[in-house]
Amino acid sequence: MTSAAASSSPLFTLDTFLKQQRREPTSHIVIGNEAGDADSVISAIAWAYVESLYGTDAAKSFMTPIISIRRKDLETQRPETLMLLGLSGISTDCLIYVDDPIITHHDKTLQVTLVDHNRLTLPLVNYKVLEILDHHADLGAHIDATSRLIAFRDGFATVASTCTLIVEQMNKICKARAFPASLSVLLLGVILLDSVNMLPAAAKGMERDQAAIDMLLRRTGWSESSAVARTVLRLDDNDGLPDTNALFQALQDAKFSSIFWDSLSVYDALRLDYKRFESLQGSAGFGSSSVLISLDDFLNKQNVHASILSFMKERGINWLFVLFNSIMDGNPKRQLMACTTSSDMDAMIDYLMKQETLQLARRDDPLPTTLSPKVQTFDQGNTKASRKQVAPILHSYFNVQHQAAAL
Repeated sequence: MTSAAASSSPLFTLDTFLKQQRREPTSHIVIGNEAGDADSVISAIAWAYVESLYGTDAAKSFMTPIISIRRKDLETQRPETLMLLGLSGISTDCLIYVDDPIITHHDKTLQVTLVDHNRLTLPLVNYKVLEILDHHADLGAHIDATSRLIAFRDGFATVASTCTLIVEQMNKICKARAFPASLSVLLLGVILLDSVNMLPAAAKGMERDQAAIDMLLRRTGWSESSAVARTVLRLDDNDGLPDTNALFQALQDAKFSSIFWDSLSVYDALRLDYKRFESLQGSAGFGSSSVLISLDDFLNKQNVHASILSFMKERGINWLFVLFNSIMDGNPKRQLMACTTSSDMDAMIDYLMKQETLQLARRDDPLPTTLSPKVQTFDQGNTKASRKQVAPILHSYFNVQHQAAAL
């Protein structure tokens, strides 16, 4: 199989488009979730580009992608995303970030496309959501949006990545055009990461993800790739097509780098992939941090307990759940830490232990038992249950607690 030959070139290359939007941002923005992982960053860039350059809605102006984290955080805490941007030839100077004036000092009502989440969070809560592309549990917000494409059903995501949804839409929008290599390498890399390279044992990748991967391989003009991308993708050794195993491994190594994670303080490890979740109106929200080292390595960091308390106070939460995801002897390992400043830890422990989906086993780590926050740690038997499965379970607990208190 050989890669597609480019049948037409877009008006703007991806790099030129991003520079132009940096200079002249529009009032229609595309933004991912507050954790700012690779899927959120890349899907925002990709969808803004695809809709602006190839979209069929003549009423739409160009759309401006917003990186949902600060520039410093992207450059120091997202090694796998930085690698992908480099392969695409995109400089961080070309991008607009969540703390840039378009967000912090905008004098117009912004129109918003949400990717990789489906409810606006601060500081955008008062803006108008026009469309949603997501693969998380539907929170029922923005029901008047023109388009709500949410790939989540019966408690599970039906795709591993929002980037898969974008490839599906590209197939419709771009018709016979070849996909630009600079765009395809971004999408391919994220889908491989989120699906864990489509490994059956990981049970993350779906048929739609594989179809998107195949479509990118088949419809992209890979010969246009940069010299750096050609090397990482091993194009010259694979009949001009990307070696998906090589790309996945390079990104995975960057993402799980022990040198990188060991260098982070407890505070930075918690904020790197943090999301706040809101329960029913009037009930307290909770926070969740995804950390890519083992619980034991995390507990060996300095000032663990005090740093957790400081992190929770800064974000105004009474509950924080830390989800640990690491690789041990080549096998995935998941663990969970529940932290609270309230008096309900025993009830939470009982609730979590009854969740057969998670298969939790309590640990007896040497943590303070009388100081706030109270902390309980668990080993998680079901290594396939990620935050997409854990968050709805926690939502159910807090919603029930809120309803009971209201009686």
